[in-house]
Amino acid sequence: MKKEAKAELISELAEQFEGGNFCLLNAQGLNVRQVDELRARCFELGITYRVSKNAFIKKALERQERSEEYQFVLQEGLTGFSGILFFHAQAASAARMLQRFRTDLGEGSLPQLKVAYLEGESFVGDEHLDTLSKIKSKKELIGDILLSLKSPVLSVLGGLSRARTDLAGVLKVLSDRK
Repeated sequence: MKKEAKAELISELAEQFEGGNFCLLNAQGLNVRQVDELRARCFELGITYRVSKNAFIKKALERQERSEEYQFVLQEGLTGFSGILFFHAQAASAARMLQRFRTDLGEGSLPQLKVAYLEGESFVGDEHLDTLSKIKSKKELIGDILLSLKSPVLSVLGGLSRARTDLAGVLKVLSDRK
């Protein structure tokens, strides 16, 4: 590969890493059909799956403004075969997709999660896949907050409505007495 092509590849990777959310996977041992199936499932969810040399990944991460945050990823994740999942959607959908893919594959536990980097946090090791699959999206969290705020507000409004009805009843009784 020519030097210019390598530089272009590193620039493309650096752009994708700017999104901030990614997972490094070990998918060594998957055949072409299985990798194609993984890519198709990723595509359905708006996730990009790429395979790249660790040296290119390292250079792309080092170009990032927050390259200090990636030091842990560089140390722990860049060993052996590396596939990368880039996603802007919630992490849970990517993790659940990997879990379903593994289940459907029925052969061991490939692909394995090496490192996940989400919103400034690193998750190292395949044991975190279940945890990642349960993380709520920002929309879900906002919905939960609004729902928790809605209940007390409705109680207050109900109380005010009852007080208005009670006050109207008292005023009617007083006007009838006169």
